[in-house]
Amino acid sequence: MDLRDTLAQLPYDHPVTLRKKGGTYEYVSPAGEWLQQEPDLNKNFEITQPIHLPKNRIAGKYEISPGDHIFNIPTQVESHWGTGYESLWAVGEPLMIYGPTGVGKTTLAGRLLLSLIGVDPPEVLGWPTTPLPDDQNILYIAADRPRQAMRSLRRMVNKQDAPTLHKRLRIEHQRQLWAAAETPNMLYEAAQQTSATIIILDSGKDIAAGPLKEETAAKGLMDAIQVCISNEVDILLLHHPRKMNQDNANKKLDIDDVYGSAWLTAGSGSVLLVAGKPGEGVFQLHQLKAPSTFINSVDCYVDYYTGSLTKRTIRNLQAWIEESDRPISTRQATAFMTGETEENVDPRGAPYKKIEREIKFLENEGTIHLVGKSPNRWQFRGRILTDLPDNIF
Repeated sequence: MDLRDTLAQLPYDHPVTLRKKGGTYEYVSPAGEWLQQEPDLNKNFEITQPIHLPKNRIAGKYEISPGDHIFNIPTQVESHWGTGYESLWAVGEPLMIYGPTGVGKTTLAGRLLLSLIGVDPPEVLGWPTTPLPDDQNILYIAADRPRQAMRSLRRMVNKQDAPTLHKRLRIEHQRQLWAAAETPNMLYEAAQQTSATIIILDSGKDIAAGPLKEETAAKGLMDAIQVCISNEVDILLLHHPRKMNQDNANKKLDIDDVYGSAWLTAGSGSVLLVAGKPGEGVFQLHQLKAPSTFINSVDCYVDYYTGSLTKRTIRNLQAWIEESDRPISTRQATAFMTGETEENVDPRGAPYKKIEREIKFLENEGTIHLVGKSPNRWQFRGRILTDLPDNIF
C-alpha cells in the first residue's frame, strides 16, 4: 500500500509526520492536508514514524466475533505488571493509581515506565514487569505540574540512559485542555503519532473536558480510554481522591473515595491506592480492584533523592498467630511486626505497647486465648495445643 492510500484511510485531521526524501527536517500536518497539498507524496516524502491504521471501532463499524472466540482468550491474565495470579496491571485493562497529592503516584508511574522501556530492571516493588518490544513507545502526558513530573523522572536516570529515553519515551508537557469528551479519538491519535502502545495520563482531572464529578466529563474520558484499549493501546491513569471534610479527614481511603463519577473506577481493570502523607517518605500500596487475585498490601519507602522504591509486606498479627503452631508472646509478636530481633524489643517502647493493645483486642474478641504465663502467651482459639514447652506455665 502506498503513502497516499495509507493517508486516505485516516481521519482528515489525523496528525501525520513526514520527511522529504534525503532531507533532515520532519513536518507534521493533518492527513487531509497532506493529500490536498502534496500530489507527489510517494515521490517526494517518506514516513518517519509508523502509521497505525484505525480499527473498525474508530471507523464506526461493529467488530463481531463468533462465540468460540472466547477460546482465543488466555486463561491466565497477561500483565504489564504482576503475574497471572497477582496482576497489578493487566494487558488490555486500564490501570488507575490514585491517592493524595505528593505521596508517590508520579514516582511509582515513573518507575513503571522506566522498567517497561528497559531503563530499569523488569520489576517494580518485587512484582515482575513485561518490557515492551523495541519498536513500541510510551507516551507520558504530563498535564499536572509537568516540570515537577520531569524533575521526578530526571532524578531516576543517568546520561547513559539518554539514547533509550530518546527512542522509547515521548513526553507531552505543554499543559492544555485535551477535551477528551468532545474528541474521543484524540488520545488514540496521539498514540499513533508517537508509536505508543501505552499512554500515561498525569492526571485525570487535567485530561478531561470538565470536572470529573460530572457524568459527561467522566464518561467522555473513559470513552477516550476505551477507544485506546480497543486498539491495543493501554492506559495508566493517575488520579486523586475526593476532598475530605472535618468529619472524615482521618478516614481510611477506599474505592468509593475516588474523585468523580463511578464511570472512572467501573472502566478500570485495576485500581491501586497510594495512601500516606506528603513528605513522610513512605506510602501504603493497596489494591482496591483487581484483574485476578488481590495483592497483599505493602509499605513502600521512597528515596526522594533517587526516586527509588522499596517495599516491606504489611504484616498481619492475627494471621500470623492463626498460622503459628506454638503459643506467641507479646515480645515475639512485636519482633515479628517491627522486623526487630526479640532481644532488641523494648517492653517500654511504643511498638510493644501497641502490640499489647492489639493482642488484648483479639483476646476480648475471642479470636485468641491465653494459654500460658511468665511470659503470657496466646494462641489461636481454633488450634489444638499438642506441643507445649515444659516451662510454659
